[in-house]
Amino acid sequence: MPTKAFIRFEGEAETKRLVSSLKEKLHGQRIKLNGFKEELEVVATEAPPDGPPAQESEPQAKTQKLPEEEQSQAVPDCVHLEGLPCKWFAPKGSDSETPSEEVLRMVFGPFGEISNVDIPMLDPYREETVGRSRNHFAFRGMRSFEAFVQYQAPESFARAMETLKGMKLMFKGDDGKALACNIKVTPDATNHFSENAIKQRTLE
Repeated sequence: MPTKAFIRFEGEAETKRLVSSLKEKLHGQRIKLNGFKEELEVVATEAPPDGPPAQESEPQAKTQKLPEEEQSQAVPDCVHLEGLPCKWFAPKGSDSETPSEEVLRMVFGPFGEISNVDIPMLDPYREETVGRSRNHFAFRGMRSFEAFVQYQAPESFARAMETLKGMKLMFKGDDGKALACNIKVTPDATNHFSENAIKQRTLE
């Protein structure tokens, strides 16, 4: 089972100014932790507030609501991942190298609530996409796959994109040995979970 590509530390600061100062000092620094051969890069981010300020609530409530299809296109919420090693996402204890949606949710769930996930290679009718995924981003001869992860909140999507940018995916086995590989993380530009896209895949 894959180990998450990041180790998360949380803290609180008394003022907004102190938050900005800490971000400037910590972001981009490299640290060495026991159990990891490679140095880890620090990505300092500010957590979003629990809710909008009171003065913003009323104007937001009066904003004209867009149709669901247009809303999904206007606000990005889906991450497209490529180069994920199949074996790392197989159920623990399984001899299969077929990735599991449950494991995918567990690995990328810490960024926020996930509404949908899709692993195209699990669908036998999408052979073209599967073939393209297998031919690229191979790691040490292992088969790789692509996946789509849609978050319930845009803030969760933004947090995932900011944290994963330029990072490696790390796998730590039961023997304590760790491996890391490059993955490609981009915003989904195809509206993969839109109503029209889902209907099209159903027709195929």
